[in-house]
Amino acid sequence: MTLDRYRSVINPSYTVPIGYSQLADKAGINAHYLRRAVLPTLALRGLIAIAAKGFDGTIYQLRCDHRVIELIVSATTQIYDAELPSNRPPELAYQHDSAPSPSSLPDWVNREKWGTLAPDTIQRLIDRSGSEEQAREVLEIIVYNETHGPERSRVRNRLSVLSRYLSSPNAEIWPADDGYETISLRNARLERDRALKEKALAEEALKARQEERRLRFLSSLTDGQMAWIKHEAKNTVDHSPGSRQGFIKTSTRLAHYKAEEEKFIAEWLERTAYGESVPEHA
Repeated sequence: MTLDRYRSVINPSYTVPIGYSQLADKAGINAHYLRRAVLPTLALRGLIAIAAKGFDGTIYQLRCDHRVIELIVSATTQIYDAELPSNRPPELAYQHDSAPSPSSLPDWVNREKWGTLAPDTIQRLIDRSGSEEQAREVLEIIVYNETHGPERSRVRNRLSVLSRYLSSPNAEIWPADDGYETISLRNARLERDRALKEKALAEEALKARQEERRLRFLSSLTDGQMAWIKHEAKNTVDHSPGSRQGFIKTSTRLAHYKAEEEKFIAEWLERTAYGESVPEHA
């Protein structure tokens, strides 16, 4: 294989920097075919990985013996056409007699979009993402990004994106806009909703306990104690600055009495908890 000739002398597991055009010319194949078909296939199979990219070209990591790579490349050249017609979906170029049967794929894999993935690639995806649920999300987001987000950054080749994700430990797949709810966002939303519901229930229970305590307190008061509370409430309102200056009208005076009465009830509800007793009206 051509990449094998460009192994680094310092570190034979890696190549020296080499560009697509140079690599395609040395290999005697079409550059578009090389970039869209051969390299993604080798990466998906775990045979190569992109170590670094720069102005001088791409450095590839070669993960197996050159004889194995040659066998894969030989098989690959029988699978793909060097030139894809413009009206032909790229994914159709990956269908061939030895392609994995759709029945061999898990039920959560979209056959229409990802029917050509090999079982070992699916397993690598699960291992890389952490679970089947997250692996499914990765595939769904890649397809989602084909039609969402800024036009210039939309996914053009989903296999290339998946290949980079599998071969680069630091690569991540994110939705191109806010229209896709990821697993982490959904879990956060559900957790928030659950916390709000629990808070509302706790507040409702607290309110019910407080009301029950208030009713017990009122039922324990004698007529004389209740009369004392009403007398003190009325006296407080009548001698308030607002009352002396005429700001409290006769039509609203009863409402002020009741509001002040509730304040006295709340105060003595707490004071009785410390052993005090409501006075009796003389």
